[in-house]
Amino acid sequence: MSNKLNFKFDRDFTVVPNILLKDTRISFKAKGIFLQIISVPEEWEFSISGLAALAKESRSAIKSGIDELVACGYLE
Repeated sequence: MSNKLNFKFDRDFTVVPNILLKDTRISFKAKGIFLQIISVPEEWEFSISGLAALAKESRSAIKSGIDELVACGYLE
């Protein structure tokens, strides 16, 4: 099986800290939530409902992912 990216990343992208991606203490779900948070405009007002609206996740799933990020020091 071969994996190949079918997308060219040449515009409108987010820089991601590798330490987050390599951190085995947090789930892929929490990592995805973090990526969504850092990709929205600065004026965006954060809420669990707002993040759930941007994703295919329930509010409780978003909350548990945020809890992981807080526990590991990625969010306050």
